[in-house]
Amino acid sequence: MNFKKLKKHILNRIVHTEINKFPFYNMYVENIFPDEFYLSLKYKILEYKYNKELEDRNWDNPNFINKKLSLKNYDDDEISLFRKVFDDSEIKNSIMSKFYHNFSIGEIVFNHDLQLVFTGKDRFQKIHTDIPAQFVSVVFYIPEDELTDQEKIDNATILYDKELNPHKLSKFSDNTVSFFAPHFYSYHGFNTTIENRNTLLFFYAQKDLIKRFYDNIHNENGEQNPDKFKDVIQWKISKWRLLEYGLDDGEFLTKIIEEKSNCKIDSLNGRINQESRD
Repeated sequence: MNFKKLKKHILNRIVHTEINKFPFYNMYVENIFPDEFYLSLKYKILEYKYNKELEDRNWDNPNFINKKLSLKNYDDDEISLFRKVFDDSEIKNSIMSKFYHNFSIGEIVFNHDLQLVFTGKDRFQKIHTDIPAQFVSVVFYIPEDELTDQEKIDNATILYDKELNPHKLSKFSDNTVSFFAPHFYSYHGFNTTIENRNTLLFFYAQKDLIKRFYDNIHNENGEQNPDKFKDVIQWKISKWRLLEYGLDDGEFLTKIIEEKSNCKIDSLNGRINQESRD
């Protein structure tokens, strides 16, 4: 498939998919790729899964190990084209404009370290938000098996409201993707009821913000500063205004103070460690 055809299809799907505003701004896009490209990408990913040496991943929950494969050094046709299209300025702008007000795409980069994550049955990811350096988190769903409608609902990303009530608003279906912008209450995670939960992840990020997050991460006693996570989120969304937080200056300031105070994150990795689901 050529780049222009793929870009046109993806751009059309993003532009014509509306943002979901509950429990926080998110976007679930169906048929994100033309069928031809999606099938080629899916077969390539399954080939990697069963023929490459996978790495351990305990980021989702320290109680068990999932498997992952970084695609940083892979340049197969499907992966190269994937990188090129999501690094395209028009594609990036179409995504950012769903979440941010007057965002300059020159300020963010596409994280080329694409990552495949393979999760087995009966596991769950601890509720968290993503680290502040990430402007938009992107999760592609790549089912391996035929699934029932209920299995599709149960194995997609779960979004949580401010009281940590779960909401299953997307489906773990072929050729679908979830987008959301991390902030104070973008709580999310997943459960698995199937044996093969395959996802492709990447993030749009800002390099200077990565440095800001990790600089001075310890307090004067050498301990990790638990407020660092919230402080960097506040700095970030004060500079790059989220549509979700309103455009009026007074409304924005009131909301950001309130949400920072109510944020349940209590660790530098964005997790809620004091929740009941340890």
